Amino acid sequence: MDTQFPSKIRNHPGHCTLGFYFSTSGYTKGCSHEIVGIRNTPIKLALIDGKMIDDFFKSDLELKEFLEEKIPESI
Repeated sequence: MDTQFPSKIRNHPGHCTLGFYFSTSGYTKGCSHEIVGIRNTPIKLALIDGKMIDDFFKSDLELKEFLEEKIPESI
């Protein structure tokens, strides 16, 4: 995970508190460490992996519906 991504969200308080991070190959342990660092902040990250992307293309969902489903699952 690009460690600058949560910082970019954090640097726009009141304007941005949610980010979608897409990875077709999954996430590393470094990503898990970065996520723990933002867990008690107002920032939420929705991690979208390759399987989720594949499931989306096999579904009848619109992109907006798919992303809205991921918001409650965000960290």
